[in-house]
Amino acid sequence: MKPIMPYIIKDNQAGFIQNRISTDNVLLANEILQHSRKASKFKLLYVKLDIKKAFDSVSREFLIARMVQKGFPNMFVRWIYACIKDVWFFLCIDGALEGLFSSKFGLRHGCPLSPYLFSIVMDALSCLLDCNLHENSFEALSVGNYRLSHLMYVDDLILFGKADLNNYDKLSQTLKDFSLATGLNVNFGKSSIILPHNCVIADNICTSLNITNTSSSMNYLGMPLSPYNPKLANFSQLLESVIKTLSGWKAKALSFAGRLQFLRYTIWNTIAY
Repeated sequence: MKPIMPYIIKDNQAGFIQNRISTDNVLLANEILQHSRKASKFKLLYVKLDIKKAFDSVSREFLIARMVQKGFPNMFVRWIYACIKDVWFFLCIDGALEGLFSSKFGLRHGCPLSPYLFSIVMDALSCLLDCNLHENSFEALSVGNYRLSHLMYVDDLILFGKADLNNYDKLSQTLKDFSLATGLNVNFGKSSIILPHNCVIADNICTSLNITNTSSSMNYLGMPLSPYNPKLANFSQLLESVIKTLSGWKAKALSFAGRLQFLRYTIWNTIAY
């Protein structure tokens, strides 16, 4: 599956797809936020969505149907179905294993197939968001001939769209349709919105999307994003993560060059992962 995934999964998806890098999503999202502050014609709204128990709740029937749509050979699809259907579980109660039951939906964590299969499912949402063939389509960021509705890293999703109530009613309906088909639901409690400056319909948009967390910045893949110039406070969570990683480091055992290299390694891996 690995070599053909870049050809069947939209470019919006950066997770687990060959030759795609997660930091590209962060850089592009930051550029879009900075651009929107200068562009007065198109008031953008940014929505970061969190998928609830993503791998555990995905519909296997939808996955198989989607693989058939993507053109996978029938024998290959049967192999995949055989790999994901025979998953049995025990419950650990007071240190002892009890019961044995099968699973009816979801993908196994840690299985090397699961990220690819989940990307195929999430690609359906990309297709729904990018479909602009009818009047109920989500109105996304558009600059000239360039259109970008969202960026995705596995199930970490950030959307860019016109700050219009009707537009976000369309988005809400799209998410409902996707949820009914795939079994994946948005965790609105962990989702957040960045509203444009002086947005007069902010409360209505939040009600339409059922998201109450609004702010002037958000964390995406561990990095703070904002349409405004970043402040030190925006990086506090990242700095705490780096400091925690370095807390057990014995600096006296390394030369100055070694310390510098270790710092670079730690910080870049913190951002990447």
